[in-house]
Amino acid sequence: MIRPLIGAFIAVLMLTSSAEAAPTCPIPLDLMIDDADLPATKATQTNHQTLRIVAFGAGSTLGQAAEDPALTYPARLQARLQAVLGTNPGVEVLNKGVPRDDLQQMLSRLGRDVIDLHPALVIWDVGTNDAAAGRDLESFAADLESGIIRLKAAGIDVILMDMQYAPTTASIINFDPYLETLDRVADLDNVTTFHRFAIMHQWSDDGVFSYNKTLPDERRELAREVYDCLAAGLSDGIATAIGR
Repeated sequence: MIRPLIGAFIAVLMLTSSAEAAPTCPIPLDLMIDDADLPATKATQTNHQTLRIVAFGAGSTLGQAAEDPALTYPARLQARLQAVLGTNPGVEVLNKGVPRDDLQQMLSRLGRDVIDLHPALVIWDVGTNDAAAGRDLESFAADLESGIIRLKAAGIDVILMDMQYAPTTASIINFDPYLETLDRVADLDNVTTFHRFAIMHQWSDDGVFSYNKTLPDERRELAREVYDCLAAGLSDGIATAIGR
């Protein structure tokens, strides 16, 4: 009797180690992605094709704060989606983050770093550096819409991702008008926004994370945890959108 029990216990351990553990930082219900329109993404699953995603953005997409490429949000998104969708045909998330890029710089490489790679989906992290520079909102909106139009014309699904939240940064940069502009453009062009700023703000208010870490090791571990939590939220939203 003992031997079968030991075998069952080992099997449970193997399953636990191979699965992607749920993070301890759930996305607030009202901020979840639950109604994204992702036809190209869904088609990859219907046609048994590899789901290719481009994570497009600036420094927080590149994820240098994690000090390990495998622990950035795009890498964790790939791992979490593979756990949900399976490895055959699999998921590929390409990290195309460039530190300090603003919207106009991103548009200059949109063809090379996104369209030419033929992804089904792009997650576009945009707005931080434009807000920091105080860019004119109407030209920001016009440029963002032009990029979305180019992506849609290429048959690529779009999820916009707004800025990161940190109390010190939010105290010196007025993000609100840029957050509102992102939402306005997303609504006009029928694309989904992953409200990272509000999600991270809620985690701060709830005491899930304290963003005022000062020691290098603390900052690195905080970045890794936040990236994984954001990846989990994106993975859940994408899986829901494609019926998985």
